[in-house]
Amino acid sequence: MPLKNGYSRKTFEDNYRELRLAGKTHEQALRVSYDKARESFFKRYPKGALPQWLAYADGGKLKKSRKNNPSENVALAMADWCAKNNLPFDVYDKMSKLYDKNSTKWAGKPFIDLYEASVKTGKNPVPPSKVVQERNAKALYESFTGHRATGKVSIDKPVMPDVLLAVGDVDGLLYTTVRDGKLEKYIHKFAKRSRPTFCVSHDGTQLYMIGGKYNFTERGIEDR
Repeated sequence: MPLKNGYSRKTFEDNYRELRLAGKTHEQALRVSYDKARESFFKRYPKGALPQWLAYADGGKLKKSRKNNPSENVALAMADWCAKNNLPFDVYDKMSKLYDKNSTKWAGKPFIDLYEASVKTGKNPVPPSKVVQERNAKALYESFTGHRATGKVSIDKPVMPDVLLAVGDVDGLLYTTVRDGKLEKYIHKFAKRSRPTFCVSHDGTQLYMIGGKYNFTERGIEDR
């Protein structure tokens, strides 16, 4: 039962389904899928920091030796509760942030309380990570285009629908932008192993490029 290498959510979910079909329990499948995703991430980025959804139960994102972590059982239970209630990964992420990583005080607390706390919003809420995201986006924009980011552009951000039509693989992407003061046209042909999936919303009004193994850097799209 070979599992896929990679740390994208799609690969994680594919491995989870494969393990479940092989007879593993939900908890076993989750544990193995997380381990595989983290292993793949650190194989590529030995000194990197895990993305939030792959962080260890204690909140750590750096590579560490395997050991029995009592709080991991709580994290697995939270993930199990989210799965049984058909809640997406982002809800689990929010619940994990509310969980006290330095103790087990949430262990005996009903997960419904964690969920209700995770979806509560204050007046005009701003996610704590928004400033960091904007700073990273600005730095990447400037390194790619070669000129300073002088302002923000507001665009409509469609809500990701629950149902998408998977059409096929994206073989390549053509895009036009201004770089170093000149209008440039780019063509990127994805390697077979890196191709994202071309999807369409159920009503046919929105296109999506889901998954794939690539990064956008100062050199443009680069396959992994």
